[in-house]
Amino acid sequence: MTEESTKKFLNAIIGLAILGVGGWGIYWIVRKLIETLWSAITVIPSVNPSLAAALVTGGVAIIVAILANVISNVYAIRMKNQEYRQQIVKEHRENTIPQYKQFIDFTYTLAQNIRDEKQQLTEDEIKEVIDQFVPKLIIWGSDEVIKAFYEYRQASISGKPGENLVFLEDFIVAMRKDLGHANKKIKRGMILGLFVNDIQKFLQEHDFDKPKGRT
Repeated sequence: MTEESTKKFLNAIIGLAILGVGGWGIYWIVRKLIETLWSAITVIPSVNPSLAAALVTGGVAIIVAILANVISNVYAIRMKNQEYRQQIVKEHRENTIPQYKQFIDFTYTLAQNIRDEKQQLTEDEIKEVIDQFVPKLIIWGSDEVIKAFYEYRQASISGKPGENLVFLEDFIVAMRKDLGHANKKIKRGMILGLFVNDIQKFLQEHDFDKPKGRT
């Protein structure tokens, strides 16, 4: 079971536990009200039938009001939590999309310059772009995105020649996933093939270790 699946499973268990405790609490309250009402009904009619009828009507109204109030509060809390989650997702996308796009544009420009034999960016220019990107990535990037970028950086520094391309694609896939894309039909080399010629031939000629889940 993956870390993401484990989190979803635990959240589901916690949600069921909360619903169970809340449901039991409502059941206990309603049961006590009914028992109290029934005890009164069985005693009062012999003394005052009109009072018994009024007590039944009032008791039912109280139970209905309590149930309606509980349901209303539960629904309000659920809607508030949903709005909060939606706001977090909205802020996350608003902050990550520009940063991820900036990195993709930068990478594509580098690939275009190599392909078209144009003047390459200097080491200082590349460092400036990375230095601007990393702090924002640390704040807004998911765990998986940060891990993928770290592996890409390490491969760029000390990996085998060309190995950084493999980890670059994994980093791009992680960014897409962070933005909500499933990536189910994205196979190894598809993204690299959008801006690197003969990528499949390159991958076949080099026996790189492939991260789990990527083929």
